[in-house]
Amino acid sequence: MAKPTQARRETAQALRHREQRQEDELHHPRATRRQELPPELPFQPPDDADGYLLKPDPLTAQTAAEFVELMRLYRIWAGEPSYRELVKRARNAFGASTLCEALKSTHLPPEKLVRAFVWACTGSHEDLQAWITAWRWLRMRHQRPQSQPLAPVTALPTAVRPDTAY
Repeated sequence: MAKPTQARRETAQALRHREQRQEDELHHPRATRRQELPPELPFQPPDDADGYLLKPDPLTAQTAAEFVELMRLYRIWAGEPSYRELVKRARNAFGASTLCEALKSTHLPPEKLVRAFVWACTGSHEDLQAWITAWRWLRMRHQRPQSQPLAPVTALPTAVRPDTAY
């Protein structure tokens, strides 16, 4: 473990190094290692052209598989951000592999994942409301009603012990 004075020295050295790099970038912009990035897209994707309604509507899903297919289409509609980008936008609410598996599945993903996914795909409050309403509807539709009795239980035959058999 480093001594406190050594740690302070290393911190001061790192700060001096960073300040020197920033100064070099100011005086020699072409010598910097940074690459120019394309301008960022606005957080909200632009609306579809008049006469085209391409945004997937989750309220049309009748099954979990259709819901997941609409999630895949919604990701494409949002500009097809990578799974890692979606994780970053969702502030690590889910993992990239978790999202990948959910979008490959035909099962209804957890509500928490749906919420974070819609937000990460730049969804509006209305979008989130539609997606969660569809999720709830599908989840409730596939839940067994409490009034429905359980299936009848079949009694298992009892085993006869060899020492008690006639």
